[in-house]
Amino acid sequence: MSVSDREHIQYELLTIKTGEFFGEMTLFSGEHSPISVTAIKDLEVMTLSASAVNQMIDRQA
Repeated sequence: MSVSDREHIQYELLTIKTGEFFGEMTLFSGEHSPISVTAIKDLEVMTLSASAVNQMIDRQA
């Protein structure tokens, strides 16, 4: 996972491992994320909508 500064220079923040996730903060804020992810191996990606996540949270409450 990396982020770009104002000069568009990218810095690696961390490596995401199997089963980990990212982007949850933008899911709730609705704002554009400055973070980008680059795959270095084949992967499967699952996207969730905010409404689906909210429904799962409501079911747990």
